[in-house]
Amino acid sequence: YGSSIQSPQQQLTTFFSMESADWEELAAKLQLRYRGQDNAPELVRADIQEYVTRMSRLAYGGRA
Repeated sequence: YGSSIQSPQQQLTTFFSMESADWEELAAKLQLRYRGQDNAPELVRADIQEYVTRMSRLAYGGRA
């Protein structure tokens, strides 16, 4: 949920340097995105998993 466009390398640098507080901030932003929906926790988890998968593919090859 970044507000600026980053190159793939910048995205990976950000991803691999994320700390607990960064993950909590990401989850909080996603919770706001899905507020009011019955399945908000599941949607947040799915978005985070998709992000991790996308960054892993970007880092280690494969289709993103």
